[in-house]
Amino acid sequence: MYGRVQDEERNQNIVAAILNNIPSESEITKIEYEGPFIVLYS
Repeated sequence: MYGRVQDEERNQNIVAAILNNIPSESEITKIEYEGPFIVLYS
């Protein structure tokens, strides 16, 4: 279970880093993993 908590924290950090480094005008509505890729929806 500890590993799952770490994974969730890591995912939240990744999402926060993405959102902090792109313009708010991008209007990102969803961020998902698709295989080895991170997909951003606007």
